[in-house]
Amino acid sequence: MRGRTGVPSRSKAHTSQGRPPRRSTLARQKWWKSREGSIADANMWFRPLDLEREEKLYLAARHDAWIDIHGREVPFDGASFCKDARHCWEQDKEKALTVAMQRDEVAGVLQLDLARFADEGIGYIPFVYMNPQHRKRGLGVQLIGQAVSVFRPLGRTRLRLRCAPENA
Repeated sequence: MRGRTGVPSRSKAHTSQGRPPRRSTLARQKWWKSREGSIADANMWFRPLDLEREEKLYLAARHDAWIDIHGREVPFDGASFCKDARHCWEQDKEKALTVAMQRDEVAGVLQLDLARFADEGIGYIPFVYMNPQHRKRGLGVQLIGQAVSVFRPLGRTRLRLRCAPENA
């Protein structure tokens, strides 16, 4: 029996050992592929963000997210955000800051703190950002999937994400 999401209900979804089966990857799921446009429009690719060369890109994303959440009345402290990003980036320059690309366009930014909450088996995501023209298209889940692909090999079994209340 399938639930409203198309995923087998719990009664039929357990293995013979009584455990729920492992869920498939996004590549095998259909809900995000069935949106308008081609599959190429739905897929993003990821590259490291080089904070030395791309600090302005990072700050622009942080600033846009800040304005969306707090408006222009609350001052934006870019220096503090850059300090935090640099702390994460120095943990692993290939994985801590990531640019999500759709074709040749920047679609979003992902920041991971590889050390915070590590002793609790938690992967911490201090910042997830999608450019306005890429929002409301179901792409954000791919940023979370990228975080999972970084944290899972590190033994993290859960994620902690900081996000705006309206995005929760």
